Amino acid sequence: EGDNELSRIYDSLPGPTPKTYQWAVIDTEGEIRFTIADDMERVGPFIDGRAKFYRDGRWGIIDDRGEVVVPARYGHKPRGYGDRVTMFAVDGERSDNSDGYIEVLDRDGQRIARIPFLDDEGRFMIDAKHVFHEGLLGVELARGLNEGKDFERLGWGFMDTHGRMVIEPQFYSVGHFSEGHAFASPMNSGTTGILRNPLRGQSEDHAG
Repeated sequence: EGDNELSRIYDSLPGPTPKTYQWAVIDTEGEIRFTIADDMERVGPFIDGRAKFYRDGRWGIIDDRGEVVVPARYGHKPRGYGDRVTMFAVDGERSDNSDGYIEVLDRDGQRIARIPFLDDEGRFMIDAKHVFHEGLLGVELARGLNEGKDFERLGWGFMDTHGRMVIEPQFYSVGHFSEGHAFASPMNSGTTGILRNPLRGQSEDHAG
C-alpha cells in the first residue's frame, strides 16, 4: 500500500518523468566502453566493431567508441555486416520501387556503390542475402515486374560490392561462400551442387 502511495506521488510530479538510468556499452570484462547518447533509441548488436543505431526515425552506424560512422539518414536498418561492408536499402519514389537502390558502404562509412533494384537489362532485384561473403552477395532477380508482362522469376545469382553480376541468376536457392565454395540448387533440378567462387585468389579488394 505504501508503494502504491509513493507511485501516485511520483506520477503527480510536474514536468517529464525523471530519468533514473543511462544505457552504456560494456566489453567482455564488464568495463564500460562508452555511454549511449540520450537521443539514440536503439543500438547494436556490434559486429566487427560496428553497430546500427536508431535516431529520430532513421538508422545509422556507430563504431566501438560510440562515434558516429554513418549518420542516421536511412529509413531502413542496415541489412547486415560482412567482408567489412554493410548495405542500406533506399526506397524510390515510384509505386513499384523500381527507382530504389541498395547503398553499399565500407567500414568507414564511405560509399562503395549505389546498386539499383532495376538493372540495365530490365531485371528487378526481388530478394537478397543479408551480408557479403568473400566479396559476393546472393541476389534473386526477376523480369516483368509491373511492366504489363508475364512475371518471370530468373533465380538466384551473385553480385560483387559494385553491383556487377559475377554469377548470373540461375539457381532456385544458394548459400553463402565460405573457403571459396557455396551450395547452390539449379532451377527445376531438385539437386544441390557446389559453386566455386570466381573471385577467389584475385588481388582485388572486394571491400572497396
